[in-house]
Amino acid sequence: MNKESGEGVPVSPADFPQAPPSGPITAKVPLSRFYDVKVRITAELGRLQMPLGELMELGPGAVLELDRTVNDALDIVAQGVRIAGGEVVVVHDRYGIRITEIDESHAEVASGPGARREAQNVEATT
Repeated sequence: MNKESGEGVPVSPADFPQAPPSGPITAKVPLSRFYDVKVRITAELGRLQMPLGELMELGPGAVLELDRTVNDALDIVAQGVRIAGGEVVVVHDRYGIRITEIDESHAEVASGPGARREAQNVEATT
């Protein structure tokens, strides 16, 4: 028997029991259960594409022209998903972002059915 190539090793198919069919998940977990989950937020001024060769030639002083104008909102992105738009502001000596628009498709998750009730429950218990 050759252990390195597996030649001469008896092999037979695995026999697993059939898993029972599963239905839709119906358990409702309150959104408030996830309020302490940390989410990475980033702000994107704009984007561009360039050949790798040009990228490798960049150095100090190079200027990259992005795909947005100075009047366009920048993207506020949570975990890779755009959730809002905003504008750059200065807060003390740091950059900040003033939210100017909320993406409606994601606003319902935060304020959808039950969210208002959960907020009232939190207020009532604090």
